[in-house]
Amino acid sequence: MYDILKPKAVNKNLLISILFCIIFQNGFSQISFSTEKIISQSSAKVHVHSGDLDGDGDEDILAGYGNLEWYENDGSGNFLNNNTISLGGKSLQSIYVTDINGDSKLDILCELNGGANNSEIVWFKNEGNGSFSAKNVITNQIISGHCVFAADLDGDGDQDVMSASVIDDKIAWYENNGNGNFGSQKIISSTTDGASTVYASDLDGDGYLDIIAGGAWDGKLSWYKNMDGKGTFSSEKEITSVNQLQFAYTADLDGDGDQDIYFAALGGTVAWVKNDGDGNFGLLNIIGYESKATDVLAQDFDNDGDLDIVSTSDNGNLSWFQNNGFGEFGEHIIISNTNNRSVYSADINGDGKFDILTASFYGNKVSWYENLGFLGIHEPNSLSLSVYPNPTEDFINIISNEKIKNVEIFNSIGQKVLQKNNSNRIDISNFANGIYYLRMIGVDGNVGNKKIIKK
Repeated sequence: MYDILKPKAVNKNLLISILFCIIFQNGFSQISFSTEKIISQSSAKVHVHSGDLDGDGDEDILAGYGNLEWYENDGSGNFLNNNTISLGGKSLQSIYVTDINGDSKLDILCELNGGANNSEIVWFKNEGNGSFSAKNVITNQIISGHCVFAADLDGDGDQDVMSASVIDDKIAWYENNGNGNFGSQKIISSTTDGASTVYASDLDGDGYLDIIAGGAWDGKLSWYKNMDGKGTFSSEKEITSVNQLQFAYTADLDGDGDQDIYFAALGGTVAWVKNDGDGNFGLLNIIGYESKATDVLAQDFDNDGDLDIVSTSDNGNLSWFQNNGFGEFGEHIIISNTNNRSVYSADINGDGKFDILTASFYGNKVSWYENLGFLGIHEPNSLSLSVYPNPTEDFINIISNEKIKNVEIFNSIGQKVLQKNNSNRIDISNFANGIYYLRMIGVDGNVGNKKIIKK
């Protein structure tokens, strides 16, 4: 007679933990990037950005320090011309590309330093075909600017300008009248010690753009509520402590529909804080420890519907961290170690994948890294997708071989600006002019991506 052994009790918590680990690990599939492709190696560069500057439908690249240079893309990632814009002896600190004067062409916004009391915010008008005007000064009431950004803070349909300046500790904004003429400086904060970053996003879901800001010596990251949608801002609301903050941005990192905040800090961290949707923020989540982190950007590099993170540091690393969709990031993967200071992302060669751009101060160069896609068989299935008219001024129509479940549109810095369900006609008439990225998910789970141009 055989003894029948009673099975041992199963530890449910252990099984759940094991299952979670399996799911978590399977959530990451390795993609790869090319080796460095140098666009120009002539002088120090502190910031890099991109945009369709000549109106031909592809992403041109801007970078600079002593001068501002832009590089014409032929659409395949080959750069034809090196065009120099004089900064009048000042040094470039920050670049942003947007339509300042409402003429449907992308202008260039810059923050320039020229000594202790000789800094200014300027913009260069796009005259067409990539030709730019002399500088137009917005303000010289800053000392040692570090960051500039543009968004519609007062709800009148044009791009207002924001600045962060280090020595005078100011976060400020400047109202655009729609034609590229700006009002006087409006101070949001004059006590942000070493003000280094400013950004605008709707943090509390009221439809108004709030301000995210902080300083290199301030020890914290904060936000300021847009009280009336017209640019009247609250007092400071502290989010989290930060050691030597450099730049901070927003994106929906955990897929819950609101704007979380992520940042790079010279103190050695790339991190994010969760938003509950009402502007209340949770504990600090470390994405990775990166010595002297200088810049950071969120983008969907692996085409899985969530936003991954790429960062640069003064130790030279260009790194990326893969998101599993819940704001949990995989291992720290170093793409290169070639003195990278600033990072940006765009589809440089028109293949539907987001590539990486970098600027190097010590290496005197601007470069890009091609997104080569997946190494294995894990790439999401692609569906056949076409969009028309493209470029467009108002509506786009979507044709696909699979019924539409969901459509998302992202701007060039990875922010989701629109989401629609079960719709093949999308109104983008209220978008600022520029390049956007459409992602469609079909009812069978297949995914398609298209670049669209709003003019």
